[in-house]
Amino acid sequence: MSEPMVNPSLTYPSPVASGVVKPSVACATFAIPRFRRELAVDRAIRVVIFVAVLLAMLFLPAHFSNIVLIVGAVVWIGLSVISGKVFRQLPQITSWIERDPAAAESAIALALPRHPLQRSVRLLLYHRLAILRHRQQRFAESAAISQALLFERLEPAVNIRTNLLLMLTEANLECGDLGGAYTALAGLSTLPLSHIEDLQRMALQIRYEVACGHDGYALQDLERKIAMIEMLPGPPCGVLHALLAIAAQRQNQKPLADWLWRRAELISTPQALAEVKRRAGR
Repeated sequence: MSEPMVNPSLTYPSPVASGVVKPSVACATFAIPRFRRELAVDRAIRVVIFVAVLLAMLFLPAHFSNIVLIVGAVVWIGLSVISGKVFRQLPQITSWIERDPAAAESAIALALPRHPLQRSVRLLLYHRLAILRHRQQRFAESAAISQALLFERLEPAVNIRTNLLLMLTEANLECGDLGGAYTALAGLSTLPLSHIEDLQRMALQIRYEVACGHDGYALQDLERKIAMIEMLPGPPCGVLHALLAIAAQRQNQKPLADWLWRRAELISTPQALAEVKRRAGR
């Protein structure tokens, strides 16, 4: 099963934590051993049922073959129904992540223990959990989920790879893991990106380069970057101007730094700019 890719807004500063309402059922903290065990259990159940039907057909009397086939088909359809129900929930969960994070978490928490789920359905469910944790600014968990999913064979849910790399890059930047952010950005450079995805990647790369002190790289091809940045909404647009102003100042390009900072002040809020200065150690 596959579906259109979800693109959470990846901006700087980080998305505001979602609400204060607690979910009626909360997801356990993500753990890779449990994640892998769930995938293994899903696979084992399907294999056991298939082998049982095959053995029954081979060793039971011939007149039982039709009965075995019918029972096997009914059981297999029943198992597929479990995945189908969860798959049909995914668009609603995606909507709830924006409007009602508590409901989204409850739905994910109730769906994850179901077995067996088709591999792609379980991966997409964990993808939604990664988005939810990202929105809640639980970046370490968002990064852990995204990294675990990227290590898996994502087909036919392959259309989430770009989204996972974008989230992983930002989560690593928020956690101060510049090496992890570089690796995720390198992964993005090998994928075909839509215009919006390329804009998100560029914004994250600017953040990475300024955080690393690679100010010259951040200022390369500046005219094109400014044109792209100004397609973003006000807050991230202003913050990126401020980051580039800091890079220009550190490169002793004072007129450029002053111009960029004035642009940032026009577009962004004093609070956001103060946060940029704090993070840059200015």
